[in-house]
Amino acid sequence: MRVAVLSMFVVALALAAGQAQEAKKGTAREIAVPGFVGSETKGKVGTPTKLASADDLAKVLPTKEFQKKVASQVDFKTEHVLYFAWGGSGGDKLGVATSMGDKGPVVTFAYSPGFTDDLRYHHKLFAVPNDAQVVLPK
Repeated sequence: MRVAVLSMFVVALALAAGQAQEAKKGTAREIAVPGFVGSETKGKVGTPTKLASADDLAKVLPTKEFQKKVASQVDFKTEHVLYFAWGGSGGDKLGVATSMGDKGPVVTFAYSPGFTDDLRYHHKLFAVPNDAQVVLPK
């Protein structure tokens, strides 16, 4: 009896993991790179840098360690990375949402400026499907 219950539990976990992987396809997501700070920048939040290959990561990520961390989270055959870097309030926020449009996924980035006068440099990486229409903040 215990073996049957344990087997059903393992099968349920495997199915849930497969569904989570399937749900991830076609959606944009933030890529976590613990410890990455980036260099100071005068960029604008609405003009990200597109990184379409693992080699492109060297343009913005200073070490092989950071490059490997990002490359392990991205499938460059089906998606690319958008690198946002800007200076602004410490309370600035940048979020992402994916919806389905008439011609495929639509990835919308939303920017909320912070209210404090402290200057902080922000660096965000997002994986985006290659076939998605991207709507950037102004």
